[in-house]
Amino acid sequence: MLIKHLAALVILTLIVLLGHSFIHTVFGVWMDLQSWLSNYLGEVFSNNGAGGWIKKVLAFLAVPLVVTFVPAGIYWCMKRNTMPHIKEIFWALWIIQTMIFILNPTFFGL
Repeated sequence: MLIKHLAALVILTLIVLLGHSFIHTVFGVWMDLQSWLSNYLGEVFSNNGAGGWIKKVLAFLAVPLVVTFVPAGIYWCMKRNTMPHIKEIFWALWIIQTMIFILNPTFFGL
């Protein structure tokens, strides 16, 4: 079991190192989408008080929800069954987004 985890870690490390520019581009698009959504929601909700917090929560949850539920919806339309591991995919995306936000809070324009 330890050998499998070590092999997976080495393979994932190689993927990250070799695909650094692609991963950086994906995160850039992700952040642009977050900023656009936050600006769009700023037109609907006020920027102070409860409206500001609602805007921040919706903007922060929107991208992981869309990224997980669009493929899950397509999967459901094709197989008429729930997509396996959808919750784990959502949580992984949310954790990645949270770590980016913690490291650089201005990244998302929230």
